[in-house]
Amino acid sequence: MVVEQVDGSQPRLPQRMSKEALLSWAARLRRQHPPAALHALYEVCGFGFGLQRQLRALGIAGHVICPQKLDEERHQRVKTD
Repeated sequence: MVVEQVDGSQPRLPQRMSKEALLSWAARLRRQHPPAALHALYEVCGFGFGLQRQLRALGIAGHVICPQKLDEERHQRVKTD
């Protein structure tokens, strides 16, 4: 799932896309906004760090984070993925 957020605006609706579609979309964003600082953030998954290296090659800062439950304080067993 991919969510786009520009500056401090509301995030756009999530979109399901393949890794190849994500890289194509990211390359298009880079071409459309050459001076902008673009960041991609994703949880550790089957993509490993390869996706991060591919994003970096496009001029996009890729950040890999550790998955965590966002409901840790309330303990209501809510799925947060």
